[in-house]
Amino acid sequence: MTSSKIALHLYSTTNSNPAFYFQNLTLPIVMKKNILTLLTLFAAFSFSFAGSGGNVNDLRKKAKKELEVEHYHNAAKYLEQVVIQEPQDAWAHYELGISYLHTNSFEEALLHIQKAHRLDPDHGVDKLYHYWLGKAYHQNHNFEEAITEYDLYEQKFRANDDRREELETLKQQARVGKKHYANPNNVLIINLGFQVNSEFDEHSPVPAADGNTVYFTTKKLYQGHENQDSHGEYYETIFVTKRNNIGLWSVPAPVGGALDNLNSHDACVQIFDHDTKMLMHTQSGNGDIYLAEKDIKGNWITSQPLHAVNSKKLEEDATITRDGKMMIFSSEASARRSDLDLFYITKNEKDEWSEPISLGNTINTEYEEEAPFITKDGKTLFFSSNGDRSMGGYDIFKSILLEDGTWSEPENLGFPINSVYHDIYYQLNETETMAYFSSHREGGQGELDIYAIYPVQMVDVKGSINKKAIEGDTTNLHVYFNSVGENQMPFSGDVDVSEDGKFSEKLVSNNTYDVIITNGADTVLKDMLQVEKTMELGTTQDYALLYKEEIPEDGIKVKLTSDEIISALQQGYGVSLVLFDYNKTDLRPEAKVILDQLAGSLNENEEIKVTLEGHTDNIGSPSFNQKLSLKRATSAANYLTSKGVNTQRIATEGKGETAPLVPNTTQEGRDRNRRIEIKFQAK
Repeated sequence: MTSSKIALHLYSTTNSNPAFYFQNLTLPIVMKKNILTLLTLFAAFSFSFAGSGGNVNDLRKKAKKELEVEHYHNAAKYLEQVVIQEPQDAWAHYELGISYLHTNSFEEALLHIQKAHRLDPDHGVDKLYHYWLGKAYHQNHNFEEAITEYDLYEQKFRANDDRREELETLKQQARVGKKHYANPNNVLIINLGFQVNSEFDEHSPVPAADGNTVYFTTKKLYQGHENQDSHGEYYETIFVTKRNNIGLWSVPAPVGGALDNLNSHDACVQIFDHDTKMLMHTQSGNGDIYLAEKDIKGNWITSQPLHAVNSKKLEEDATITRDGKMMIFSSEASARRSDLDLFYITKNEKDEWSEPISLGNTINTEYEEEAPFITKDGKTLFFSSNGDRSMGGYDIFKSILLEDGTWSEPENLGFPINSVYHDIYYQLNETETMAYFSSHREGGQGELDIYAIYPVQMVDVKGSINKKAIEGDTTNLHVYFNSVGENQMPFSGDVDVSEDGKFSEKLVSNNTYDVIITNGADTVLKDMLQVEKTMELGTTQDYALLYKEEIPEDGIKVKLTSDEIISALQQGYGVSLVLFDYNKTDLRPEAKVILDQLAGSLNENEEIKVTLEGHTDNIGSPSFNQKLSLKRATSAANYLTSKGVNTQRIATEGKGETAPLVPNTTQEGRDRNRRIEIKFQAK
């Protein structure tokens, strides 16, 4: 059973030799006067070093110049130095938060914008405060808070303010996000890894017919392609990578030949006709669609514009049916507006293309529609749009060709394929059993990354309960499974238990479940079950439940009172606190008592920095646990900053399941491993 108390493990950080503290950078909260003096000198040295990049005024000026031209990466570097030297500078925290929003550091963005509010509650730094705070909440999946901030921002508008339309779109996106994040789909999303993805954009993945080759587009720097465009970015180039027999991707290489342009942005759009032809986008003209072809040796030798598609406006992406009779493409060639819409052309018996025709208002909106991909049978269209049907940024949609020749209302592919970030360039593989796409989501290598999407199957869990260990009548036993992992689903229905304690239930694989055993109206047992990932139909998994008291065997006291924990802190101990329930990042009420004491001590001793290490039990996938542990550390950090502790004095780390305090073999052990470890060091 999950303990309602805070579990704690103590480890002494006291040592009679002052040099010990500097060698190990770990310190108790309460220290003797002579140690504080040494720390003050050490902190002064650190301050001087941190400011070596220039004085604060110079750093602010440099940051403002970068912000004016929207070079947010550069601006963030200067602003980070400003907040180190001037931690009470509300403007610097605010602009750093906005810069982080533009550079995919969303949790840090929220922390700094909130910090700006605490320092400047009247928002003198900027009248757009509620807008940017709303965006930060939105990007951190806090949808209700985002809508609240958007409403506060909108209150300042006049009746005919043209910003109202954007705010309504953002609020609707937050509502869509709230709906889809609460009802995730049963798919597995895998980043292709550092071999393919980099700190730069990687996008437009195009799988070849062999199933092991993927063409894609990147902005990364490589030898021979050092040229930059007017925005200081390297020109996009088409690369290719191959997967070996154990699933590893080769080092990507440029395709070369006629497609290797040194002074143009070029992107692969689709491979077809037995991988001998490529639709590609090139910067030539106004941004056009080209057709490239291979020679008999497999080299790309020609690249010609598709005049039937190209106009005086931008053409971004295209897809062609298997029979070559229809092409769908995105274009700005609309008399009404300049956003991208989807159009199609068809080929007649004379091999001539028709004039472009819009896919109509069911597909096209006042926002952007692009990155079309049509299935082999020509009956299902995937595309991306960034309007009020999305959760934020671009989302991927699906539409079906109806018998009357029109397209069905687009269906959002939902979470976790779509997110509050940009999700775009969806393409199925040749067998249509999995897909690739690009996303700007958290946890990636840099900007846009390439991901693979795999459906996961159901597993038939065969369970048994040791009924002899349960006192009383056991004729009314039932089992419930509540999904708490990455593929969260609702409670399963009640599962009957046979006379011999057997039961069976089909569950989504690659997921973690709370298992709840009831006997009539009473809950007699809670446990956790991890169902391993499988792509195969008909998989089974055995699961045995023994009802017995589980007590740790290492003798460490795990149910101390809040007063006992505070006393331990005052005596100079580092601490390991269990602050969370299973799969949760919200602080328990008891935990806030401890963090209040910690915040008070840190505010009294400004020489000290703290590192918050988040830890989990071993239930769930390693990647899921790593993310969860970091979110736990961030949750504790947010609470400390809300109590006035400078964000620059708080470091967060996510250790996942890699450093258990005790074995995860018992319920009590797993409870205790869901913890935050607090370590102190010189500033």
